[in-house]
Amino acid sequence: MVRGKPGIIVTGTSSGLGMGAILAPWVRNDDAGQFTEGRARILVDTSGDFTWQRRGQATLHIQMRTPDGELSSNILTIPRR
Repeated sequence: MVRGKPGIIVTGTSSGLGMGAILAPWVRNDDAGQFTEGRARILVDTSGDFTWQRRGQATLHIQMRTPDGELSSNILTIPRR
């Protein structure tokens, strides 16, 4: 549950990004053709970890990227519930 509604919570660990690095979530629903940038800005903590959450029940494909787009994560797919 995310803020009282169905959703997902993503926790991750970065490699090569220091404390204070910023990440942006890019999300694609199964019915969308391409990824769109989320509004959130995710702060990497001192141990390189981060957490992000989103409400919803649809299948999501998520990728974390640095704001300049130079670094990105693997794509994580979370199936419809």
